Amino acid sequence: MAAPASMRDALRRGWAPFMKYAFDKEPIIVISLALGAIAPVLVFASPFRKSAEARNERFPWDYPVPKRYVEGVTGPPSSI
Repeated sequence: MAAPASMRDALRRGWAPFMKYAFDKEPIIVISLALGAIAPVLVFASPFRKSAEARNERFPWDYPVPKRYVEGVTGPPSSI
């Protein structure tokens, strides 16, 4: 299946004319492809990424393990 002549001409002229031609024919497909291509880039360009890393440094997820009650070694249990 060969591409229509106008699509080939638009592609030869560059990406901008091709995207305009494609958007005129199938706008939903062009928009979905553009959003899919932009999403991975935005993950690394997000300003919230640095704040999340700083928040993890201030409030770490690894908390100390409480001591178990051992008779004669530790004090009496605080909750029974």
